[in-house]
Amino acid sequence: MDKDEKKQIINSYPHFKLFTPEVQSKILEQGKINRKNSNQVIREKGSICNSIDIVLSGSLNSFTLSESGTENVVFNFERGAILGGNLVFSPSPIYPMTIFCKKDCTTLNLSRELIVDLLDDKEFAIFFITMISKNAQSLNKKVLTYTQNTLRENIIEYIQELAVIQRSNTVRLQIPKAELATLFGVQRQSLFRELKKMSDEGIITSHNKEITIL
Repeated sequence: MDKDEKKQIINSYPHFKLFTPEVQSKILEQGKINRKNSNQVIREKGSICNSIDIVLSGSLNSFTLSESGTENVVFNFERGAILGGNLVFSPSPIYPMTIFCKKDCTTLNLSRELIVDLLDDKEFAIFFITMISKNAQSLNKKVLTYTQNTLRENIIEYIQELAVIQRSNTVRLQIPKAELATLFGVQRQSLFRELKKMSDEGIITSHNKEITIL
């Protein structure tokens, strides 16, 4: 990839134009453009985080694997999101989940050493702090959703998220219902009772691991 093509790709990221010419020059010279196809892994669980990745196009998901081998999607990273921002300076910079491309994606990789250098610039420092704060807010929102919502609200939101990912109103659960109950912080019997109530009320139909939103 020549420098002009690289500059064109990076310029598609709105924040880049807000940085000083010096910061832009350093990113162009030392930043790395990576392209991945749909379903390719970009970061593996347990790998060391020594850089950040800015999503320039496409989208990525983070997931965990259950003991049975099924995938549980936890977070979604869209254009403009930063991967590794809250880990790169951590005492234990280890990725807790695998991250893969939901769609073909292009990312800009910045090394830890480059970030340290760029943080001397006020605008970049504000940008970096803002982005890792957004990551923290997303995590807090996820936690609050499951702790403040009713069980039915959590079930509906979970099914709706799967419907978007699987592009169908009939979704296949990615984890056993027992694990789903644990995720929601309830007993397995409570989850089964609520699913039956929702089925009896005509909100969903449920058969084994398949659930249809009516």
